[in-house]
Amino acid sequence: MPKPRRALIVIDVQNDYIEGALPIEYPDVRHSLSHIGRAMDAARAAAIPVIVVQHTSPPDSPVFARNTAGWALHETVRTRPCDYSLEKSSPSAFVGTDLGRWLRQRRIDTLTVVGYMTHNCDDSTIKQAMQEGFAVEFLADAAGALSYENRAGRASAEELHRVFCVVLQSRFAAVASTDEWIAALPAGAALARDTIYASAERARGRVPVETPAASPPSPRLRRLRAEDAARIARWPAYPREFEDLDYALRPNGWLDTFRDQPGALSFVAEESGEPVGFTILARTGDAEAEFRMALRADRVGSGLGRTLASETLSVGFGELGLSRIHLVVRQNNPRAIRLYERLGYLKRGECCKTFNGTPAQFLVMDLHRDR
Repeated sequence: MPKPRRALIVIDVQNDYIEGALPIEYPDVRHSLSHIGRAMDAARAAAIPVIVVQHTSPPDSPVFARNTAGWALHETVRTRPCDYSLEKSSPSAFVGTDLGRWLRQRRIDTLTVVGYMTHNCDDSTIKQAMQEGFAVEFLADAAGALSYENRAGRASAEELHRVFCVVLQSRFAAVASTDEWIAALPAGAALARDTIYASAERARGRVPVETPAASPPSPRLRRLRAEDAARIARWPAYPREFEDLDYALRPNGWLDTFRDQPGALSFVAEESGEPVGFTILARTGDAEAEFRMALRADRVGSGLGRTLASETLSVGFGELGLSRIHLVVRQNNPRAIRLYERLGYLKRGECCKTFNGTPAQFLVMDLHRDR
């Protein structure tokens, strides 16, 4: 699987947010500034482009008026190098700027967001980036909020920051700490993402909340090679309840069918030098593809399937720009059905397929990029 092509975007780290008219309250601004500096230094060391954004308001504005002390960048950002800087006058850094063009010219596909404020310019930039096809990461401890009160009510800075982080993680961005992000850089690892459906299921108590730190690291996907197919063909047989999956591995099975098919991408995951799972994205239209996945018998039910499926879907919706990825799954495989539902898939219909002379009933499921 291709590594994320990241850029770090540092949003509105200006003096008005530090000691000026709009001081950040939560997290402690001293801590968020420290993390912003660390993220910029780590990006520089990893050859990740750094973009600095500065908000400019009209001359009569009480905040961010050009050439005022509050408008100036804080020294945390001002004293560090960047690859590109821009001014904006709207919450989103994409509006009225050439940010999108600059990123696409450099084939950036993943935008890491830090800066201020979580619930305003960070949120606006993240959501527009996602809508424009970028994968997004948000470093929650390198951002911050302040309290609001108006005719709709009152919300503390901590409430706003926490709730916006939860919402962003549910669909729009991978929310992480600066430490987690820095640790992922050497291997080019993508950060864990989520779905609205799975987030809602956890809130209802139907799906346990995952604790990534307690889980062993999972293998990363890479493009499948000819020698991988030969090794997969030697996988041990599936247990009886999954024995009809063997067709995926046999001659003229999935790998033979899709390996050289135009518009199809095959990926493999390894552990200790041996393949433990593979996935396929086969285009079925200009902006849609079919997803398939198989795991080695001893890894079925281990949680590996969710990791590999999520990474493959990220390639499809991110790098390939797909708008719909569909699949079929056996109706007598509730474990797989639950997995796909947690990823956000919805049931669209049913179909019958015959394998090795035996008919089997399948569900047809769809996942759209905007879901």
